[in-house]
Amino acid sequence: MSQFKAGTILDVGSKYGSPVPSMPHFCLNSTSKAQRKFDVSKLQSPEVVACYQLDLRNRFAVLSPDPDEDTPEKLWSDLKQNISSAAAKVLGHKRKKKKKDFLSEETLSVVEVKRKARLEGNLTEWRRLNAKRNKLLRKDKQRWLDNLAEEAEIAARRGDQGSLYRTLKTLAGKSTPPTASVKAMDGTITDTPEQQLARWREHFQSLLNRLSSEVVKAIGKLKPCRAAGADDITPELLLHGGPTVAGQLKQLFTVNEVIPEYWLLGVILPFWKKGPKDVCSNYRGITLLSVPGKVFANVILARLRPLLIRKQRKEQSGFTPGRSTVDRILTLRLLAEKRREFRKPLYAAYVDLKQAFDSVDRPALWMILKILGVPAKLLNLLSLLYSNTSSCVRVNGLLSDSFNINSGVRQGCVLAPTVFNTAIDHVMGKTVHQCDCGASFGDVTITDLDYADDVAILAEAMEVLQLALQAMDSETQPLGLMVSWEKTKVQSLCDYETPQPGPVINTHQVEVVDRFCYLGGTTTSDCRSDSDTHLRIGRATAAMASLDNIWSNRKLSLLTKLRLYNSLVLSILMYGSKSWTLTATQELRLDAFDTRCQRRLLGIRWYDLVSNTTLRDITKQPPLTSMIRSARLRLFGHIARADPPSSQPPC
Repeated sequence: MSQFKAGTILDVGSKYGSPVPSMPHFCLNSTSKAQRKFDVSKLQSPEVVACYQLDLRNRFAVLSPDPDEDTPEKLWSDLKQNISSAAAKVLGHKRKKKKKDFLSEETLSVVEVKRKARLEGNLTEWRRLNAKRNKLLRKDKQRWLDNLAEEAEIAARRGDQGSLYRTLKTLAGKSTPPTASVKAMDGTITDTPEQQLARWREHFQSLLNRLSSEVVKAIGKLKPCRAAGADDITPELLLHGGPTVAGQLKQLFTVNEVIPEYWLLGVILPFWKKGPKDVCSNYRGITLLSVPGKVFANVILARLRPLLIRKQRKEQSGFTPGRSTVDRILTLRLLAEKRREFRKPLYAAYVDLKQAFDSVDRPALWMILKILGVPAKLLNLLSLLYSNTSSCVRVNGLLSDSFNINSGVRQGCVLAPTVFNTAIDHVMGKTVHQCDCGASFGDVTITDLDYADDVAILAEAMEVLQLALQAMDSETQPLGLMVSWEKTKVQSLCDYETPQPGPVINTHQVEVVDRFCYLGGTTTSDCRSDSDTHLRIGRATAAMASLDNIWSNRKLSLLTKLRLYNSLVLSILMYGSKSWTLTATQELRLDAFDTRCQRRLLGIRWYDLVSNTTLRDITKQPPLTSMIRSARLRLFGHIARADPPSSQPPC
């Protein structure tokens, strides 16, 4: 079977009943169907954009406004139909690109002659031609890879990052496997597409249960090259729609307080993570929402976010401008190092919440927002956007029946992170108020470090930490949240003291660990950075090896390879490096990894006797440890310039 078609096969089976007894059973396979998409790449041309906007204006000009009949559903239906019709007329649909012939004419002719030699029984000639065919196949593959590399290089010079990374993905041999046939709850294989859709629906149903300028700004926040929702309207169709689309959306937003049904429907795409492909729990669901609905959510967010940011606890960094995961990692490590320096105990509890984003109680969330002072009009629009929400599952181009979702914030909604933070802030505020938790350094006391639902509670004694965990357990339940005590861990950041048993919460004993990966950074009881640097080097090595086809390709320039190395490899290695306390040995290990990778980029072997100084002169890359020091200085400047200083965590 062709390797190019093998990736599209979903299921394979055999069929009895061959007309010839000696023949094997027929092999049946089903392949995935591609969904038709508008060719939005044409919108890069100003002439096409002008034609698209003119067609939209003409279509909406024909419609006569009627206040009695202009219901939200009718306005939405007209908007969706006109955008889709204009896009189909001006842009058309994407055509499946015919793949360039991988095999040359010379190879095909040799294959044909080899086939005849086999039929004639000429074994010697067949072996000779088989060796020749293999040699030609290697040449054809190399030519195909070289052509891909030339396309990537042209895209890099043109600044077309999308084409560059798509071509490099093909060049590196990476592909997304199709969704396979899955097992039912009782373990039996689902045979038909209808049974598979019903199984996916069952799985995710159990898993989830100032206007004009504001609209223009909200449309501008949409990101191109994103998938459409159930209405098939992509961000590009709104971004290039001009004043006509903005005006129609404004009219739709201001008609009563009714949300179009399409905006409440999400389309779930299952993506395989790991493990057997016929088990639903081994897939991660990604929800696609209506793009016009996202514009409406952006308008609400622009009004809601300033108020909630002012009310947000300083311990919370999740989805907050000017904050990042590195702030939390650095604060924890600095506090642990300073307290260890003065031999003061420090304990941290890393709390894990079960499916926090999907299980938070919506009425309780609206009550918290009301207490925080969110205007009634804004709160009503927000609750309407989350009322009667539903989802369906798309598998291989087919849609399942929809099912209702009554809890949690919506995946893919721009409002979800900001709104969810208020729930965690409410829980943590009441938790620290009930117990005297926290660790002090000088005049500063830090009670907890949060990044959305990744919570680390700090205390100076294990008994206090137990009280804090008990308080958090009681405070999460009214919001529909539940602590996973199996995944919650306690760490003693003072390795010089006698280890203590973990606290017991509701008959569950919390495990005490020596090391923990908090927000991607490994924290150890001895407050050293060895474990984290080893982990980062290992992951960067794996990323380097996965792109081996790119590094060995001679058609790509050194500049392009270095750009990819910095963005795809060093970005993995340097995550959290601003918080590292490096020894001389660790610095040598990091620089050695960097030079080893650069030699791979240049194709330099050990016997070429090229010094590191010569290597740096060729690549013009500073040493990795120098880049880490520069990153630390940038973070220091960011913290020093913070306005007001109290808004930043002490670090």
